Amino acid sequence: MRGVGLGICLVIASAGLAFAEADVPASEGELHQQVATKTPRKKLSENLVPLAKKAEKKKDWAAAIPVYQALVAARGPASPEAKQLAQIWQQAGQIEQATLAWIAYSEATKGVEHDVAMLAIQKLSTQKDPLADKLVLKPSLADARKAFAAGR
Repeated sequence: MRGVGLGICLVIASAGLAFAEADVPASEGELHQQVATKTPRKKLSENLVPLAKKAEKKKDWAAAIPVYQALVAARGPASPEAKQLAQIWQQAGQIEQATLAWIAYSEATKGVEHDVAMLAIQKLSTQKDPLADKLVLKPSLADARKAFAAGR
């Protein structure tokens, strides 16, 4: 019964936040830290996509998640990568992190994508696995250094 109550609270809270941020463009979402660059953020982060897809294909969630987090930071909370990040957290069995990722995505999107996110949040509110281990992420320093150097 607690899970249902929590799910309802999450849905109401995220719906209220979505209305409060209605002026944020759906394509970008709100980025809290921006630096003016000549090259678009999407192009700067292109070199991360193959790394993310490779880790995702191997179902190496611990390696895929940090790369998708970087893509979301570069491309915004309404990007397809933000949705993919939420799905990967879910596939990794990390219900709490998946819920938070879906909430962030729902707050940044409108229309059908917002509805998809809200449905995912509702489904996750019924799933609790107290025995699930916390996923230990595997950041790749070598790949991070390459990406940083390429983006300069």
